[in-house]
Amino acid sequence: MQLMRQELAHARETAKTDALTGLFNRRAFDQKLDEYIEAQKQSNSELCLLILDLDHFKQVNDTFGHQMGDNVLRYTANLMKQHIAEHHCAARYGGEEMAVIMPNTPLNKAMEIAEKIRSSLARHPLKCKGSKESIGNVTLSIGVSGFKINDSTESLIDRADKAMYRAKNNGRNQVMAESFL
Repeated sequence: MQLMRQELAHARETAKTDALTGLFNRRAFDQKLDEYIEAQKQSNSELCLLILDLDHFKQVNDTFGHQMGDNVLRYTANLMKQHIAEHHCAARYGGEEMAVIMPNTPLNKAMEIAEKIRSSLARHPLKCKGSKESIGNVTLSIGVSGFKINDSTESLIDRADKAMYRAKNNGRNQVMAESFL
C-alpha cells in the first residue's frame, strides 16, 4: 500500500513537470497562477509575474540543432532556479518561453531578480559539449507585471507578455516592466 501511495505521488508530480526543463509545465503554471490570484484577492501582499523569452531561439535550433536548443532550455531553467526565491514558481510556459510567479514580491524586487537572470545568461557564452564550439551569447527578453486588485489571470499574463514584447521590440536582451499608461 505504501509503494502504491509513493507511485501515485510520483505520477502526480510528473504530471505537473516539464520533462525537458524540470520546471512546472503549462498546465501546472495555469493552475498555480489561478490559486495565487484567488489568494491575492484575500490578502494585501504583492504578487508579480515574469514572462521570459529566449531571443533568436529558432536561430540556435537551426544553426546548432534541436539537441543544442534543448540544452539551452535546460541551462536557462537551471539559471532561473538559482536566482528565484524558494517560494517562487517557475514554469516552462511555451516553446522557448518561461514564466515565474512571484508571490510576496514587490515589482522592484521582481525587476531585480529578472535582471539577474537576464544578465547572468547574457554574460556567459555557451559552448557545445564535446567539441567546445561556441554558440555565442544567448539572451532573454523579460516582461514583468504586478497584480492589481481587479486582475484576472489573463490580464496579469497579458501585461507581462506585452512588456516582454516591448523588450523584444526595443532591441532584445532586456527587462521591461508593464506599462502604467
